[in-house]
This record gives sequence, structure tokens and C-alpha cells, in this order.
Amino acid sequence: MAEEESPKEPAAPPRGHHIEIARSGRASCRSCNKAIAKGERRFGEEMPNPYGDTGSVSYRWHHLLCAAKERPSQLKQALSRDPEPFAERTDVEAALVAWEEGQKAKQKPTGLPYAEHAPNERARCRECREPITKGALRIAVERPVEQRSFGTSNVGYLHAECAAGYRHGAPAIVDLRSHSTALTPEELDALGALLAKGAPAAEGV
Repeated sequence: MAEEESPKEPAAPPRGHHIEIARSGRASCRSCNKAIAKGERRFGEEMPNPYGDTGSVSYRWHHLLCAAKERPSQLKQALSRDPEPFAERTDVEAALVAWEEGQKAKQKPTGLPYAEHAPNERARCRECREPITKGALRIAVERPVEQRSFGTSNVGYLHAECAAGYRHGAPAIVDLRSHSTALTPEELDALGALLAKGAPAAEGV
């Protein structure tokens, strides 16, 4: 009589991207290739298992701060499902905020006028004619038709503090809020107050 096979235990359900405490020190971080110490919190990036049954998964392990740099969107998902406080959480969340701000800064404006921090010092203000220093808040406006010439950009720039008195009309804050994808809400609030008062920009704007 053939021996009866023992029933197989059901496979554990997939956990998705998740955070857990390393049960050993055998795994290495897939971001930095250094060992993840036993007892350290680690991020598990869920992947299809190429060697398992259809639908089975495996995990790539990362240090939390490494994941914040290399797998930020996946780590953010895992953190949202894991409200438990832990020692590194503040640093990890700060790293994710920095990543989100960096992503936002890369977004292109959606139209004119828009505000941004000058990436270089090549532009001059169309109102005061002085150079706009790198990093300064500037406003991009459309040049009047009569001032355009073949082969040049239709866009001109203003110092934020010169915008309220721009001879061709101050840009509307409602348009700046809509188009300025690289600025924070706080920066846009300060810019709106500046345009309303026609006063110099507050420090840090």
C-alpha cells in the first residue's frame, strides 16, 4: 500500500511591503549591501518569487534609511500600515519628507505666471534690470508681444519684491498658486502677502 502523503501546510499569505524586526543577521541590505543586524528593524520589499508557485512572493530586505532613499514610495506604504512608534521612525519620516520635497521641486510649472527659486544667475529682473541671484525667489511672466524677438524665449523674470510694481501688471496670486509646483504652501502664502502689500520679501521666502 502506498504511503499516504502528509498534507502540506498552507503558504503564509503575502504581507505586502512591510517593516519587521530581523530574526537573524544573515540578510544583507539590497541598497547598500551591508548586513542587517539581528533585532534591527528592516524594510521588506515584496517581489514575485521567480522560483516559487504562481502567485508566491519573496522579499528584498533594506535598512530603513536606505529604503527611504532607494525605495521611498514603497516604504511610505509600509509606514502607513505600521503606526507603531520606534526609535528611527522620526529620522525615516524626515528622509521621506525630503524625498517628497525633492520630487516636487522637479515638477515643471503648469503655466505662466509661476514662481520658483532661481536655478542660476543668468536672468535679470524685467522691472529693476538687476540680476536675480541663484536661489532667490523669482516670478516668471510672459513678455509683452512687442518685446519678443525671433529665437528668444517668451518668458521673462521678476524679483518677487519687484512683482507688485511690474509695469505690465502684477501677476495674480491665484495663478501663481495654480502654476507654481515647486513652492510650498507656506512660500506661496508669503508671496501672496508680498504681492498684496507691495513690500519686500520676508526673510526665508
